[in-house]
Amino acid sequence: LAYAQAKDRHQMIQAQIDEVDRNKTEILQQAEFPVPEMAISVKENGGYLVTYQGVPLADCSSSERLRICIALAMI
Repeated sequence: LAYAQAKDRHQMIQAQIDEVDRNKTEILQQAEFPVPEMAISVKENGGYLVTYQGVPLADCSSSERLRICIALAMI
């Protein structure tokens, strides 16, 4: 009986966590960033990725990253 109760509680809590994750993803995807063409993408594993012109920020050239940093700093 204790296992069944724990399993039910786990499922209930997991459903709440999943709802929070869905809300967080929706908010991040609708957010307006101060740099045009900058966005947040959802990775396959459920994590988040900052992109610029559809390219992960880590894969952008150093000059692009510098321009983005300067633009963000000037806000």
